[in-house]
Amino acid sequence: MKKTFKLYPLIQALLASSCLMLAVPAHTTTWTLDDISTSTKYTVEPHFFYIGKGAEWQNIQFSSDYSTESDTTLLVKYDDKLIYNTTLNGSGQFKFDIPASKTGFHRLDWDCSKFCVST
Repeated sequence: MKKTFKLYPLIQALLASSCLMLAVPAHTTTWTLDDISTSTKYTVEPHFFYIGKGAEWQNIQFSSDYSTESDTTLLVKYDDKLIYNTTLNGSGQFKFDIPASKTGFHRLDWDCSKFCVST
């Protein structure tokens, strides 16, 4: 008895499984942080968070609207390392990338000089 190998059904099965893998949507989580509002010359606003055991972050981007009364210097530190530095004036939006992170506690500090409102 001779067995024949049918290539066409195998190709169909591989193509169907590949399409199903590509159809899985990307999962996006959005966090809302409290507004930062200050009228002093200098303010530091820390935010602490935890990345669960076995998890890691990659390709994370932070974006925010802002409104200032005058030129405001904004420094953002992640785990005590400067990751963003800009001068804000008026209203607008800013974005920056957060470095890849592994399991553990992390800290994101906002250092505002002059007047800063982050919404």
